[in-house]
Amino acid sequence: EQILRFSHRKDSTMNDNVINVIERTEVKCGCRLSLNKLLYTKCQHGRRWAIDEYGGVIEHPLLPPIVVCLCGSTRFWKIFQTASLEETLAGKIVLSIGAASATDDEHFGNLPREEYDRIKSELDILHFRKIDMSDVVFILNVNGYIGESTQRELDYARALGKQIRFLEDVKDEN
Repeated sequence: EQILRFSHRKDSTMNDNVINVIERTEVKCGCRLSLNKLLYTKCQHGRRWAIDEYGGVIEHPLLPPIVVCLCGSTRFWKIFQTASLEETLAGKIVLSIGAASATDDEHFGNLPREEYDRIKSELDILHFRKIDMSDVVFILNVNGYIGESTQRELDYARALGKQIRFLEDVKDEN
């Protein structure tokens, strides 16, 4: 791992240390970091980096956990359970569908269509807020399947510049 050199100054508006990057370089995973005005950052691999007491950059496991939002078809609710457990055991905070115990149709299919549509719309909006809160969006594309709702969530996450992971390799869209 190479070391970045920093200068520190007080920011009069924030009364906190602000870090100015003097020199940028790669860290051990190959990412190039910019910690300008941040005390820590994440690289494209989701690893967390911080400034040590000597002004160098170190991988810092004690920083706030990465927040992952699971997205996919509720027909794969068992996959949501598995992914949630695996991500949690990896030390991440997991945001998921409200009830990973059945499909939306199984939960709400007996309701009148108007009520079903209202609930589904509210749940979709709530899931977009979960994406807002996340660092990483994990698309559970079982057998390559990405339905309309999941595609909207994926497009939204991309528009926000979120890091995106897929359960299965994605075929080239071109």
